[in-house]
Amino acid sequence: MAPRLRHLLPAAICTALLSASALPATADPAGPGFPDERTFAEVYGLSPADVEAGNATSLGQRAPHVRVVPPAEPVVEPDPEPEAETDEDGNTVTALSVTDYIRHWQWDRNAQKQMDDVQRDALSNGCVGLTILNSHAPYRMPPGTLAFAEYDKDRAERGEQRYLKHNPDEAEQANAYGAKMGFSRSGGFARARDVRLALNEALEQSRTIDEYRTHVKADETLKGVKNLDSALVNSSHWTPQGMNPSKLRAVIFSKRFWSEQDLDATKEQRELGEADAFLPDPETGQVDMRKDRNKARPGMINFDFGFYGAQTGSKGRWIHANHANLANRPMKIYKSNFSNFTRYLGDFDRQVFAIAFVPKDSANLVDEE
Repeated sequence: MAPRLRHLLPAAICTALLSASALPATADPAGPGFPDERTFAEVYGLSPADVEAGNATSLGQRAPHVRVVPPAEPVVEPDPEPEAETDEDGNTVTALSVTDYIRHWQWDRNAQKQMDDVQRDALSNGCVGLTILNSHAPYRMPPGTLAFAEYDKDRAERGEQRYLKHNPDEAEQANAYGAKMGFSRSGGFARARDVRLALNEALEQSRTIDEYRTHVKADETLKGVKNLDSALVNSSHWTPQGMNPSKLRAVIFSKRFWSEQDLDATKEQRELGEADAFLPDPETGQVDMRKDRNKARPGMINFDFGFYGAQTGSKGRWIHANHANLANRPMKIYKSNFSNFTRYLGDFDRQVFAIAFVPKDSANLVDEE
C-alpha cells in the first residue's frame, strides 16, 4: 500500500486565532534542512476545540447563526493600512479588521460601490469567503477544474533520504515527507501565472465561445490542459445568451490541503497521508481535484484558501483569513507575501494554484504586480 500524506481544494472556512502579533513566531525546524512543521493551530493559537469547531463549520455541520455577517459600511476613503510586519525569514503580513477590509475593498473598486448583503455574507465565511468574494461568485465554491502544481521526483527523493538520515526506522513517514518536499510552491505558482496570461490573451481576442476555443487550441502554453472549455462555460459568470468572452478575465487563487482524501481511510492512513495523491500531470502541471473531499489530517485544519491580490493591484500579496466571522471571535484578514502564505505547516502537504474567471469590469485587474 502506498504511504499517505495531507490536505485539499473547494469548501469553507479557515479557522484560527491570531496572537497579539500578526506574524506567527518562528519555531526551530525538525532538523538540518527541515522546514517549520508546526500546525496551523500552533501558529495561530487555536485550541483542539477551535480546530474541531472550525472544520465542522467549513463542512456545514454547525448552526448558521454561529457565523455573523458583518454590517454594511459606508463608501468613504479608508484609513491607511497598518504597517506590514516582517519576521527574520522575510515573511511579511498586514492584518486588517473586517471593517477595514470592507472599506478598502469598496474604495478600491472601479466604481467605488458598497459591498452588498450577498457579498458580505460570502466574506463572513473566512478564507474561502474571501476567494468567493474576489472571484465574484457568491455561493459558488472556487472551482478546482484548472488547478496546477509542480512536482520534482529528484527533489522528493532527496527529501526522503534526508528524513531517513534523521529517522532511519520510519520508512513510510520518510516516503510521505519526500512526496511533500517534491512539490515546488513557486513552480506551481509560476505555471498558474503562465496559464492565466495565456487565457487572458485568448479571452481578449474572443467575442464568441467558438473564437475562444480556437485561440486556446492554438496556444502552446495551454497544450494538453484539460477543462479549458468547461471551466469557462460552467463559471457563474457565463450566460450563453450573449456572453462575450472578452468581458471576462482569468485570476488565480490557491488552496492548501491534506493528501489523504479517501473517505474509507483509517485514522492511521489519514495521519500519514497519500504519497501518490494529487500529483500534477508531468506535461501540463495540471492537478485532478475530483477526489477532494476537504478531509483533514486528524486533529488539524482541513484547508486554507488564498486569493492572489496582485490581480486587484494589491502589490503581489495573497489575501487570506484566520477563520469565519464569529460572534465572539471576529475574523482577521491578512495580506501576506508569497513566503508567508505558503509557509510549511503540518496540516497541509499539498498546495495547488487554480484559475477562476471573473468579469473584467469587477475590479482593477492587472497582469503583473
